[in-house]
Amino acid sequence: SPVIHTGGNYMCDGHSLGHSTTLVYDENSISDPQVDGYMQSYLGIQTYRVIPDIQISGIHHIDCWAKLLNEETILVKQVASGNTDYTRIENAVANMKTWTNCYGRRYRIVRIYCPTISGGVAAYTNGVVLNNKVLVPLFSTSYDGAALQAYQDALPGYEVVGFTGSWLSDDAIHCRV
Repeated sequence: SPVIHTGGNYMCDGHSLGHSTTLVYDENSISDPQVDGYMQSYLGIQTYRVIPDIQISGIHHIDCWAKLLNEETILVKQVASGNTDYTRIENAVANMKTWTNCYGRRYRIVRIYCPTISGGVAAYTNGVVLNNKVLVPLFSTSYDGAALQAYQDALPGYEVVGFTGSWLSDDAIHCRV
């Protein structure tokens, strides 16, 4: 495929629904409909939701603020009301609440509080789901335990494992994988 696409900016439910931010269009020299067409012909994506990114700066990957946990659940960053991204995040959540999943039902939106850290906001949404295990970035804040619990509550039966590292607010486990 001639599409340039960073993995952290792509979420798929495994049932032909995909989600990305407009970064996918910005990274390519082909037209937006051509990008959509390649996503369909190469990846089988029938519905491709490309939405504006909520972050003013950074790498503009969707996984820095939202994570498709399964075909019916989206985990979305929650920040303090004084945060510069607050209104954009809440508007994105309102939009996501109107989306239907592959079963024709509304998505279940799960929120995860992400406190301010050096250089931005902790990207707890930037985790990886592999088989029956969830790898969650930890940021050495008092909210690490709550982040792990949010994943456990959203994905009962999964083993949730936290990892500390040199994570940034817009670069953690999912982006690096």
